[in-house]
Formats: sequence, C-alpha cells, structure tokens
Amino acid sequence: MKFKNISALAIAGLMMVGTCMAGPLSEADRKWSKVVEEMIVTGTSTIATPLKHRAEIARKLATKHGKRSRVIKKWDSFQIIIS
Repeated sequence: MKFKNISALAIAGLMMVGTCMAGPLSEADRKWSKVVEEMIVTGTSTIATPLKHRAEIARKLATKHGKRSRVIKKWDSFQIIIS
C-alpha cells in the first residue's frame, strides 16, 4: 500500500516539474534566444551552450529559419551544428 502512494506521489511530482519546465522562457533565455537567432540568420554554423534546454531552443530556431541542426553533447556542454 505504501509503495503505491509513494509511486503516485513521485509520478505527480514529475508531471508538475515537466509542466513548470514547459512554461514561458525566462528573461535570460529570451535574450539568449534573440542573439542565437541573429547568429543563425547571419550564417553561424556552430553554437555552444552548457544548458540542454537552450540547445533545444537553438535547434527550434534553426528549424524556424529553414536550417538543419544537430546537437552534440561534448563533456559538459552541447554543440549545435547548423547547416
């Protein structure tokens, strides 16, 4: 009985974390996104960030501008290769 309660609480907690993470971008992420979008438009081919969610933002921006992208995890950062 206790195991079911603990697993239900864990699932509920994970769902709340996922919902919070899917919210609007923070001010810092918006500024970063703006700079990255300019880099993509001007033809930058490689962007690096230590944050996984920013790698995803960069990937989506590349797609928005009709570019292909690939994310590579290197040590403690993510490289986004844009072509």
